Amino acid sequence: MTPSGSTAPQPPQPAKSPRRRPPRGLGRLAAYLVGPAYLAAAALGLSLVFGGDSRLFGWALGALFGVLLVWLTISIFSPTAGQPPCPACSEDRTEPLDPQTTRGIKCGACGFVDEEASSFYHAEESGSLITIVRREAGLPDAPPNTGATDTPSPPVQEQP
Repeated sequence: MTPSGSTAPQPPQPAKSPRRRPPRGLGRLAAYLVGPAYLAAAALGLSLVFGGDSRLFGWALGALFGVLLVWLTISIFSPTAGQPPCPACSEDRTEPLDPQTTRGIKCGACGFVDEEASSFYHAEESGSLITIVRREAGLPDAPPNTGATDTPSPPVQEQP
């Protein structure tokens, strides 16, 4: 209490962020393999610098290239993540808070509202992303694509 007998105004408390789910499946496995991969890369680099067998470096580089090809193939043929779930109830019913921006989501199931969360996915899916980005950058709306160029071509002069 203050000397006048009134209570001091309390500063606003930050909203508690919803608890995130830990990674599952390949994401969890990849997280566990990062440390050993760095250790193996350091050991391979040291063996190459201090006169180790250069064939080992070729095999390691080939294995790295093979892992990259496998990762690329899995990434290409895996389905996308889809609509992000609601952070509060984990339902897939989020929608943009304001369709004119890429900020703010609301949940159609539980009513959760987050003004700071990205609604980029929704804008991308609805096809209005380019319009929103141009508006936020202060650029005019893009004209429809007619195949014409913005600059007129110079007039053709006839040869005498």
